[in-house]
Amino acid sequence: TDWYTYSEDEPQHSYYFQYSPEWGALFPYHSGYGVNTGLTDHHFTYGYYVFASAVLASYDQSFLKDYGEMVEVLIRDYANPSKTDGQFPWMRNFDPYEGHSWAGGYADNPSGNNQEAAGEALFGWVGQYMWGMVTGNTAYRDAGIWGFTTEEKAIEQYWFNYDHDNCAQGYKHAVAGQVY
Repeated sequence: TDWYTYSEDEPQHSYYFQYSPEWGALFPYHSGYGVNTGLTDHHFTYGYYVFASAVLASYDQSFLKDYGEMVEVLIRDYANPSKTDGQFPWMRNFDPYEGHSWAGGYADNPSGNNQEAAGEALFGWVGQYMWGMVTGNTAYRDAGIWGFTTEEKAIEQYWFNYDHDNCAQGYKHAVAGQVY
């Protein structure tokens, strides 16, 4: 819960999120792996918070009441189902054309945008779905279902070559660890 609250008198090395209107994004005060500097991995990182929060909220109504708004801000950052939200974009990390999420926030990798942890992306959708179920929010529930089922099919094809027709001739591996 420390991450979900902030007060002016917190120590310098506290844990909290802050909103950037310039980026239309939420950033953790302390982070690594480009979460703050490149908008990377928001769906991985925030998905874990949302999943854990959904589990807690299913057993503790006071948690839901006290922290529910903040959990929904996290969802809106990485998998916002609204196209009219003035603070966050629609589905920040998800690429409907490719059918899966991208880890790189603004694709600054010399090889192009990438997604290395497809299973973690699925977990972010599960968290959103669970939060929608716990709160009765059908927009979050339905977006979680759509994102999970769409991304799962893309993972089958791009990471596991399920139909054996997606890899280049001579590719000798059974799976792809990272897709660019």
